[in-house]
Amino acid sequence: MLSFDLPFDGRVAEMIRHKLDAGILPAEAAALVWSGHGTGQPCVVCDQPIVGAQTEYEAQYDDRPAIRFHFRCHRLWREELRRRDH
Repeated sequence: MLSFDLPFDGRVAEMIRHKLDAGILPAEAAALVWSGHGTGQPCVVCDQPIVGAQTEYEAQYDDRPAIRFHFRCHRLWREELRRRDH
C-alpha cells in the first residue's frame, strides 16, 4: 500500500492548479487513459521521469499529443478537475 506524503500532495496540487490556469494541463478528462510500467519519460505535472518501477498513466486526446503522469500526479489532477466542476 502507498503511504501518502501530504506536504508532497499539497505541492503537486499547487503545480497542477498553476499548470491548469496557464493552459499547460488540459482542463478536461482524457478520451482514453492507459497505464503500465514507467518508460522514463517525464511526468507532465512534476517534470520528473516516470521510471520502470513506477506506474505511468498515458492520457490520450483526440486533439493533442498524449501526456504522461505518475500515478499520484494523475490522481491529484483528476481530483482538481472534479473540484473545478463544482
